[in-house]
Amino acid sequence: VNFLLEPDWFSPARINPAGTLDALSAVLLSSGICGRRPLASSHSSSLQMGGGVNTLPGTWPWMVSIRTPFRSGYQHTCGGSLISAKWILTAAHCFRDKRYLENWELLLGSTVLSRPGPDAEVRFLKRVVEHESYIPQQQVNDIALIELDDPIQCSDYIQPACLPESFVDVSAMAHCYIAGWGYTQEKSNAPSDILKEAKVELISQERCNSTSWYYGSIRVNNLCAGFEAGGIDTCQGDSGGPLMCREDRSERYWVVGITSWGLGCARAQKPGVYTSTQHFFDWIQSYTRPNSQPPPAPTEEEEQAPEETEPPPPLEPNLPNIASFEISELMLPSLLSALLQKSRLESSRAENKSHWGTDLESLESAV
Repeated sequence: VNFLLEPDWFSPARINPAGTLDALSAVLLSSGICGRRPLASSHSSSLQMGGGVNTLPGTWPWMVSIRTPFRSGYQHTCGGSLISAKWILTAAHCFRDKRYLENWELLLGSTVLSRPGPDAEVRFLKRVVEHESYIPQQQVNDIALIELDDPIQCSDYIQPACLPESFVDVSAMAHCYIAGWGYTQEKSNAPSDILKEAKVELISQERCNSTSWYYGSIRVNNLCAGFEAGGIDTCQGDSGGPLMCREDRSERYWVVGITSWGLGCARAQKPGVYTSTQHFFDWIQSYTRPNSQPPPAPTEEEEQAPEETEPPPPLEPNLPNIASFEISELMLPSLLSALLQKSRLESSRAENKSHWGTDLESLESAV
């Protein structure tokens, strides 16, 4: 089914907030109006490049920059994907520090963060919904929804993404991309000001879980994407952003994954690990469809999670922080036992196991 609607169809003047908006929001998840890139025809040349290239305005119109107060302004912290007029999809670990959420900012329709431009829209958080069974120490069910304080207006620069239902064959999608404002190198100390994109390959779970890769640490609700030789990857600051794939038979893009974690950035046989949106499609619908009822709360047994092996790093008094964590045996038990036998990875124990949100403390010390 294809819906042909005017570019301003999200305009509040055209929507009855009590009913029509909710109906439209639900339709977006499975109808032909999602995953559109109205300006893509003029940008097609950039998508043919290997990776890490600057994007042009409107290239990925569902991209969202999640921003936290930093000094006298805002600092990019995580990415997200617009999936309806009032919902954004992102990673649960982006909200490790839940203080000051009312001051967090959501920037849509912009490519250059320092110069948003006239087509950009700013919203704030009405609420954050983390998956009820999210386990931070193991990055299990690393998915969250943000409800906007005010519905967004659709334009050539702002469009909702598609999410794959169970019948969609994600593994057959050969044209996949990542995008974000994250670090461009593993040792960088600040996110990118310009949205960058790269083409990647989906990697089978069997291969990604093999001994020389992630050694059994990839779960059924994860996807791996990148290249065996490394070189192209998501990194700190890309957390929550989309892994996007296109169907051969159409120009519509699906957000098939949410940037979650990885061992370093762009290392050989250590591709990015993503939360599979297909696996959580029903959970997303349970909150975003009209008159939806949230799923029941997890049982006491389901809520139990391993304790952290060490306390989190201290936070600045008025500065929301999403820090990278070190690899722990809670996170990658079997991976550690195998990898630490190799001398080339002896130093990685002291390096970040990347939960790919921006570490604002390192930014503070760098400037």
